[in-house]
Amino acid sequence: HNQTFKPVFTSGIDFYNYSMLIYNRWGMVVFETHDVAVGWDGSFGNEGLDAQSGVYTYSIIVKMVETDERKIIAGHVNLIR
Repeated sequence: HNQTFKPVFTSGIDFYNYSMLIYNRWGMVVFETHDVAVGWDGSFGNEGLDAQSGVYTYSIIVKMVETDERKIIAGHVNLIR
């Protein structure tokens, strides 16, 4: 059981140039972090309310250390309660 959604990086990225955003089906940002150690726990808003079960889109932006290139990794995550 995964309690949080976050990527696992072994090496090669600049941890100071990292962003992860989670969007709902209407394109609104429900979660944002710039810390690799912080994952999404299925909540949204300042109150930390439970998000509805369903499919959410994620966008992860990282900067590669060796090439100084920015990469965007996008996909979907299913939230099941």
